[in-house]
Amino acid sequence: MHRWLVAAIVGVLVLAAPAFAQSWTDGQVFDDCGGADWCPRMVVTPAGDFQMGSPDRETGRESDEGPQHRVWLRQFAVAKFEVTFAQWDACVDAGACTARDDASWGRGDRPVINVTWNDAQAYVQWLSAQTGKRYRLLSESEWEYVARAGRTTPFGTGLTIRPSEANYRASDLGETREYQPGDDVRHLDPHLFVRTGAHYVRQYAVYQQLPVTIIVDGSASMNFGTPTKFDFARGLASTLAFVGLTGGDAVQVALHTGGRLLWSPLVRGARRAPVIFDWLGAQQPGGSGFGEALASALPRLAHRGLVILISDWWLDDRDGNLKVLGSLRQEIVAVHVAAPEELDPARLGVGETRFVDAESGHEAELLIDEDVLRDYQAALATWQERLRQRIRHHLGRYLMVRTDTSLDRLLLQDWRRLGLIS
Repeated sequence: MHRWLVAAIVGVLVLAAPAFAQSWTDGQVFDDCGGADWCPRMVVTPAGDFQMGSPDRETGRESDEGPQHRVWLRQFAVAKFEVTFAQWDACVDAGACTARDDASWGRGDRPVINVTWNDAQAYVQWLSAQTGKRYRLLSESEWEYVARAGRTTPFGTGLTIRPSEANYRASDLGETREYQPGDDVRHLDPHLFVRTGAHYVRQYAVYQQLPVTIIVDGSASMNFGTPTKFDFARGLASTLAFVGLTGGDAVQVALHTGGRLLWSPLVRGARRAPVIFDWLGAQQPGGSGFGEALASALPRLAHRGLVILISDWWLDDRDGNLKVLGSLRQEIVAVHVAAPEELDPARLGVGETRFVDAESGHEAELLIDEDVLRDYQAALATWQERLRQRIRHHLGRYLMVRTDTSLDRLLLQDWRRLGLIS
């Protein structure tokens, strides 16, 4: 939650106005002063609800960011920008506010700084008197609601943030931890060594390059549909790997087939993306036991980072397998890949149908009619909801994707809107 405030300077003033009897349209921009420069421009925020706070497993989470809880908000208007020095000085000139120093940052359209809560109350009272409308500060839940803008990720840029994506000095985030064998010696802090005689690693330097691990389920059940779930998962893994590499992350892919996990080389730099593309292209689906095989990945995932799991999640011991992964100190995104025929078996037709379990070889004959299809849809909805709940409880984020979805649309529109792709 606090990472959503990364762009806010202590003392910056953001305004809200309640809807009450106002007739507003969501997204409408307006002001109450006939366009006067001293008057803030307001944006109408739609009514809605969101999950306030951050999940227990989120990297860097602080104790006051939970427990998560759902908050419902009615329509209100929020200032499009922070209150500027020019707007503040109008209140000063009117004798209602106290002049504040800009600390040599500049005035004019820059956000006003060094204001106290009492200062802010004086400003909104003056503004309310000038406009005849009620202005106030945002509540904590309103602030987070508009800052998140529908996203659930730690940062507005997605799961991570880098100096290239925000105007901050990364070296100011110089948290350290004790050196451990295998750490990159380039990240040792020489100043702490001189002062303490012990070796410490600069955390910001370690996490600036995020370790990304993509684990693909290549069980026989994934070899279903047109295109197959396996082919779609390989394409998705390749695309996500490329996104990570172009963002400066270190990427490694694992693929489960034949009852075990196979690992690609660890790759850094977008130019080496073909290494992962070729490695994935050479793999074939087969066997079962994806859930059990995940336990073998734990020793490789000791460092904090991002893990993306891509599977159809047809697991024999779903809760047990997910609980094992729950011990990881990782940001985990679980992608559920589903074929259209699984979601709507009416596509396969009706009548006598023979089903074969791709992993066990077990066969069964069934007469498909409207009643069976209706019961299947109800059972599938229940199974999927339980899967979503268990993944969110044990792991983190759950995303369902159909294999007939365009990867371009998925990444550039759907997941970007969720904040997963920046």
